[in-house]
Amino acid sequence: FGDIEMFADQIRYAGEAYSSENLIRFGTNLASHCRNFDIENIKKILYSYPEIIQTLRAKKEQ
Repeated sequence: FGDIEMFADQIRYAGEAYSSENLIRFGTNLASHCRNFDIENIKKILYSYPEIIQTLRAKKEQ
């Protein structure tokens, strides 16, 4: 889970740097699921990552 937690932290830091609530929430939730060894929710949130990126790209293009 260490690599996933590091990824979660990097996403959260990026969210803070760019004032993105979506990224902050994603990183915070993913790290929490890792600490709790909640594999089902880890999978769910990781599968949602491409959707979050699409949303951010769409906002950037506006």
